[in-house]
Amino acid sequence: MIGPTHERLVERLLADTHPVRPLWSPSARLAMWTGLEIVTLTIAVACGLRDDLGSHLREPLFVSEIAVFLVAGTMMALVALRVAIPGLPISRSALSFSGLLIALSVMLVTLEPATAISSALEFFRNGA
Repeated sequence: MIGPTHERLVERLLADTHPVRPLWSPSARLAMWTGLEIVTLTIAVACGLRDDLGSHLREPLFVSEIAVFLVAGTMMALVALRVAIPGLPISRSALSFSGLLIALSVMLVTLEPATAISSALEFFRNGA
């Protein structure tokens, strides 16, 4: 049984409430985050953080890895944004497709040839 002090507390808290602005739709928030990501990646490419990016973009495996990672990341971000809103259902097909993209990402990474890293300094200098 709830005591009278609890009821008074709830009444006092409810008296101080006011309407809040609703969240943007998950698609609108995803578009905003994707735009921010594009700006960040553009700055990174313009600064020349990877000297060998041009040669890597000629490799089909590298391009397919990047494409799958981008699609998987976007899909998982959309799922996360939808789940963050209480009462907004998430479809099983979206979850299944996300799981499939994660599995495909792992498979593509395992196809990448392994390289030996002699030191941490060399790794930070060369990237791999």
